Amino acid sequence: MSILKVVIHAVDNHLDTMVLSEKQINLSQNVELDEYILKLFMALKKSSALSKTILSEDSFLTPSIGVRDFEFMDLSQKIAKQWFDDYQGNHRFTSCNLVFAMVETEESVEFAMFEVMGRSGYLKVDDDIEYSMGILSDSFAGVKAAFSFDLESGDLVVKVNQQTQEKLEDILNFETIPNARKSLEIMDAMIDYVSTLRDEDVLDQKIKGKQFILNSAELFEEVETGRVIEHVFEDLNDEEKTFLNTTIEETHLPKLLESASVNRLSAPKKHRLKTEHGLEVILPIAQMDVDAVLEVVEQDNGQIDIVLKNVGKII
Repeated sequence: MSILKVVIHAVDNHLDTMVLSEKQINLSQNVELDEYILKLFMALKKSSALSKTILSEDSFLTPSIGVRDFEFMDLSQKIAKQWFDDYQGNHRFTSCNLVFAMVETEESVEFAMFEVMGRSGYLKVDDDIEYSMGILSDSFAGVKAAFSFDLESGDLVVKVNQQTQEKLEDILNFETIPNARKSLEIMDAMIDYVSTLRDEDVLDQKIKGKQFILNSAELFEEVETGRVIEHVFEDLNDEEKTFLNTTIEETHLPKLLESASVNRLSAPKKHRLKTEHGLEVILPIAQMDVDAVLEVVEQDNGQIDIVLKNVGKII
């Protein structure tokens, strides 16, 4: 694996001016940067926050499929201009940097972007110390948004959060397929909704769903999302089926989740109860029979009591 090209575009330290680089960085004179980009790229590929996408035929990335010698600089500047619209003049941000790279892997060449926020600090320059507001984090945790586009297959994968997903979708023209973490959140919300419609115990049904997911991930290489819902609700009426099918279609919930991805997450292994007064109880679903240690009692006045049983010593 090697880095073929790199360019960095930025909004300057005072967020007054957009700085679009006119030339690529000379990697032969900057070995450390080569290692830095490879570190970010490999972390992106292994990230549990990584999501697959459905790329539109109208995306300006589509004509680049199967073409290695595309306009790297022009494309990076086009994306940067649109991305920086929300940052320029916005003093909530110190500085924003977009690192674009072409990465050659064993199978293909990929066009990647990483958004790295600058932070303030001090740099030693010769015999002097200078203050800077544009120091880049050397950790992937500092990357707030990223994508990698395979120029051979046309596959686009992204790392986004709630704030950056819609923005990147608009620029590159794609729809995000939920990753394992987001898929579990969607199924949890579906179980919540149907349980409420049926006036069934939401807590019991959510725990039942998570236990089935854990068992499936342990026994099989993939977890069937449809089977989770079927296991929790043995019979579904037409209204419930319509809701579930509509939700699956609108959210692009995948039919299969890789068990390895599910097992890397802590979410299905525990359930968090939070009361309106801020009290939290975390139940380790994978390690105990929840019914044996927890009882939820609703009083006549509508108040809820949580009773913990057989918990051993308090430490």
